[in-house]
Amino acid sequence: MNGFKEVNWKGVAKHAALGLTVWLAAQAAISTAIAANTKADTPVTPQNRIPLVKNGTVDLDCAPNTITPERAEQVGFSNPYYVSEVRLLVNKKDNIRGLDDLKGQNLVASAGSTGERLARLQAEKGGFRVIPARDHGESIMTLETGRAKASALDDVLLASLRATAREPGDFAIVGAPLETELNAPMLRRDDPQFKRFVDTTLAHVFSSGEIRRIQRK
Repeated sequence: MNGFKEVNWKGVAKHAALGLTVWLAAQAAISTAIAANTKADTPVTPQNRIPLVKNGTVDLDCAPNTITPERAEQVGFSNPYYVSEVRLLVNKKDNIRGLDDLKGQNLVASAGSTGERLARLQAEKGGFRVIPARDHGESIMTLETGRAKASALDDVLLASLRATAREPGDFAIVGAPLETELNAPMLRRDDPQFKRFVDTTLAHVFSSGEIRRIQRK
């Protein structure tokens, strides 16, 4: 996660909402009418997040969503607030340093993620197979059980997945970045007023110095 010290994930429940994005989203929720009337936390996955935002079930997806042209045709994004890199999470004992070491092996990636898309683009050339996982939790389980030798995902999410492993010290984030990405909360395309509100709230978090207090938590 470029520009921020790494979050201390130790002791965080596997299915709890994680990370800086939650604090940033909370800043928006505190001030908006949504929080006053019907504030609710709705679990989302890489597969269902776009449909849930499009149909209004979710107003703001606070996951670190990668901004892509394809997604921007369906949903909106706030202004980006950090840059991530898609890399690999591997078991140290396998001595894998990048995609070149995966020939004949399986790579797991959460279905619908940019990690899956990028891995599939390289799979034929690299001679490895891509296993789609239902969610990030299934990705780390597939890696832990040895059914895959690597998992591809944004580096900040890989750090959180590593922390949920039974033995976090067994795993490492490796390899050259498959892609460098801009990340932002996801929202509906047809709500410019809400987008302006979220953009303004996030800008205040950074310009006021509040972001430094959040980092120290």
